[in-house]
Amino acid sequence: MEVKVFRILFTCFSLFNLLNLSAQDSITAHFDPSKPTNLYDRLSNNLEYNFLKNGSRTYGYRANLVLASRDQRNSVHIEMPLLYSSYSQKFGLSDIRLRYYWIPYKHYSRKPGAFGLLLDSYIPTGSLKDGLGRGRWIFAPGLSTAFVFGRFSTFPIICYL
Repeated sequence: MEVKVFRILFTCFSLFNLLNLSAQDSITAHFDPSKPTNLYDRLSNNLEYNFLKNGSRTYGYRANLVLASRDQRNSVHIEMPLLYSSYSQKFGLSDIRLRYYWIPYKHYSRKPGAFGLLLDSYIPTGSLKDGLGRGRWIFAPGLSTAFVFGRFSTFPIICYL
């Protein structure tokens, strides 16, 4: 069973990496991805492993798609986790996360360098019974800021859950 799960994860990871590589060619304006203050379209691929307090483990693949507006003021983040739970010995889709940012103020020579609002939400697509989800909707409105100190920057977020 575990070999099959790893094959599925490896295939998903490989396909999303190919999509990510081919998505780099674009005729749109270039935003330097080394500057974390820029919002840009991207697909991140992550492998994860979690050890939970009850002794069970989850591991799998998490795709993060970010779509940013051309004016650099809005972005939508979509996170899709495919996990295996050692508790239930099942593989499947966990809770999907959606996050929306609105950043009306950016001036990085000042402190704070950016300010905005966000809405973070989780859709209960994973099974609570199988250890793959929370079994409930989550909405967390919040505030986002940015502080840039030369080569060091931090982006604190305060949310109400």
